[in-house]
Amino acid sequence: MMTKLLLVEASPRGEHSISRNLAKAFVAQWRAAHPDAEVIERDLAKMNLPYMNLPWMGASLTPAEKHTPEMKDVLRVSNELVAELLAAGHIAISTPVYN
Repeated sequence: MMTKLLLVEASPRGEHSISRNLAKAFVAQWRAAHPDAEVIERDLAKMNLPYMNLPWMGASLTPAEKHTPEMKDVLRVSNELVAELLAAGHIAISTPVYN
């Protein structure tokens, strides 16, 4: 099984972000220590994440075998993100700090 690192970044400041630059340095060192590993990068600042709403709640509380096509669509992004999280052997979260 291949080692996976999930990097979650949240700063909207791009290349001017201290947290993003620290994450880049960390990932470079991590890759050097794990040359055959996979890095999955999720940039929350660039994603249009849907909010949890009533349809999402209803779908998430319904057993999977009873999901309608609409419920599956509502849960698609959430399921994708959860699968990435569960598949990762290592997780790094880069988040801004505002004073």
